[in-house]
Amino acid sequence: MAMINSSGWRDRWRVCLSRPWFAAAAVTAAYAAFLLLYLMRHDFQAAALIHAGGIWLIQDAVHTPIPVEKNALGYGGQFYHELALDPLTLSPRKYVRLDLPAYRQQRILYPLTAWALSLGGREQLVPAMLAVINLVSLFFLAWLAAVFFQRMHFPLWASLCIPLFPGFVFSLYYDLPEPMAAVLLFSCLLCVRRGRPAWACLALSFGILARDVLIFAALAIAACWLWDNLRTKFSADRACSSPSHGMSGLKWYTGVIPIVVYGIWQGILYMKWGRLPSDEVAHYVFAAPFTGIVDAVRSRMDGAIEWRRELYDAAFIVSMAATILAALPGLMRTGLLSHEKLLMVAHAVLMVFYSAVIYNHRGGIMRAAWECQALACLSIFTWSRPAGITASLGWIVMGLLLTFRQALCMPA
Repeated sequence: MAMINSSGWRDRWRVCLSRPWFAAAAVTAAYAAFLLLYLMRHDFQAAALIHAGGIWLIQDAVHTPIPVEKNALGYGGQFYHELALDPLTLSPRKYVRLDLPAYRQQRILYPLTAWALSLGGREQLVPAMLAVINLVSLFFLAWLAAVFFQRMHFPLWASLCIPLFPGFVFSLYYDLPEPMAAVLLFSCLLCVRRGRPAWACLALSFGILARDVLIFAALAIAACWLWDNLRTKFSADRACSSPSHGMSGLKWYTGVIPIVVYGIWQGILYMKWGRLPSDEVAHYVFAAPFTGIVDAVRSRMDGAIEWRRELYDAAFIVSMAATILAALPGLMRTGLLSHEKLLMVAHAVLMVFYSAVIYNHRGGIMRAAWECQALACLSIFTWSRPAGITASLGWIVMGLLLTFRQALCMPA
């Protein structure tokens, strides 16, 4: 009887380990533990995640309820906190002024959600809600990644490379919107694979309001739908005119409506601020091809960046390049759908145009690279299981190491 009970317990444990929710719970528990360790060093104040800089402090807001680093630039979380207090503000009314108002407000979904959950932007609740949203988003991202990997018959544990990607560590510890955007992007991709184009369209439309870069996903989906229909219409060989694999999950509106949403929101921002978000950031976010990488390497060789962060950055950039280069040769014969392949290539190309500001900014390139790395890992798995396992394991280890370093307030 004891042997039977033991066998039954092991069977139930194996079933639990094979469930996507188990991976999601494990990721959330790890992030929550490290976040708790971080907050312990800051008297359990969720406002410590905002990282406000004194340079942007409004003169009248001398007594702020959030910690402010004097003579510092701070981090993006301070602007999302300000918007969460009043998401549709025409001018800052609380503590910090927006450095790039159109650019910050185009990613409205994250602060707007925090505003709603904090019962209309209550100051004592907003910092906690910003952190809770990211933690919950990472839970759903881990669940979606596990479902995605299981659907493609990959090991469940390997899906942890998606939610544990190093860029999300910075997003969690600095109150940034990437986890929410990642959830909406993976929801879109999964809905397409399941033949639910309307839900995919809805997820992507919201995703663009969380992170503007998701416009590339909408463009990729629209381009693949158009190409597939043109090929079907004009192909002389009827045997080759059936839609390509996975295109049944695409409709014309799946990519077009998110593009329209993006255009309308950009127009509203232009009327509100007198300039487009791209006008505010293009001159320092983008540069000539590869010049950003070269300048970033030069700044590290000159000793402009602290050596421990330099080593980690070098390991990340080398791993990132290796993952992309490993994925590209087998891209055409992978199990990725056409729009997923196009999206990965688009982000890989985009990365060579990023300026040194992105490569040198704390966590900038890590946060900018997550779409490309996630799709690259999936691509590698579809044509080489050992290579995919190696890539996934490497990113899981790097993510956990960076999470631990951030939790202890150590430079990364």
